[in-house]
Amino acid sequence: MEFLCENTAGELPAPTADGPAITQDTARHVLWMYDRVGGAQPGSCTEHLIRAIQSADVLHGAKLRQVFPELSAAIHLARYDEEGISKLQALAAGVRA
Repeated sequence: MEFLCENTAGELPAPTADGPAITQDTARHVLWMYDRVGGAQPGSCTEHLIRAIQSADVLHGAKLRQVFPELSAAIHLARYDEEGISKLQALAAGVRA
């Protein structure tokens, strides 16, 4: 059973050594939630998921990370990486490191 609200590419991104790959759409959605350049409004389900991940306590955050690793990784990048917003903006623009 897949728990995805939106999957425009039709397939899951491949994980990387550093964690799950963050797609261009996910980067845009997280940027929009932080009101940053390059963002694009997600659908209502994805918007609710982002808000749930952002507000989850430790236990529920861990559960959400297991089910939504890509979205959780993008939110973590935006919140805790000093250059996270810039990295997400590059991904949203289609630039891969």
